[in-house]
Amino acid sequence: MKLIKNYNTTFDCIYLFLIVLTTNILFLISVYYIYEEPLIDEDDLLKFTVPTFILYVFIAPIIEEFCFRGIFSL
Repeated sequence: MKLIKNYNTTFDCIYLFLIVLTTNILFLISVYYIYEEPLIDEDDLLKFTVPTFILYVFIAPIIEEFCFRGIFSL
């Protein structure tokens, strides 16, 4: 039981994050070379405004948390 209490999961989370990040970058690079198209279009950057930033970064996660926490708490 001492092993479980002294086990630090912080490094596991960091390693998992680095593995997922590396996999994502490799996937995006491979898609770029296969389809030979840019990953970000200029039109996408023109559509990026302050209201869309607020919606995607703040409002959508709050709504998602309320929806799923409400379902799980029943």
